[in-house]
Amino acid sequence: QAHPVDLSLAGNSNTNFTYKSEGLHSSVGIGLHIAMNENFIIAADYGKALNPLDGNTGLYIGIGYLY
Repeated sequence: QAHPVDLSLAGNSNTNFTYKSEGLHSSVGIGLHIAMNENFIIAADYGKALNPLDGNTGLYIGIGYLY
């Protein structure tokens, strides 16, 4: 049995994509890093992109060292 394939979006261009060179992607944010003893680190960071094309907001939570 044949299944239909919707090709109505084929060939449409993405309006968010341009061929110009990239610039600086600015954002603002705040973070809290807490160290307990010498080896236990808790980090919470919140950020907001200033350009809507770069996204909206992000919350990042981490435990431990980066390396």
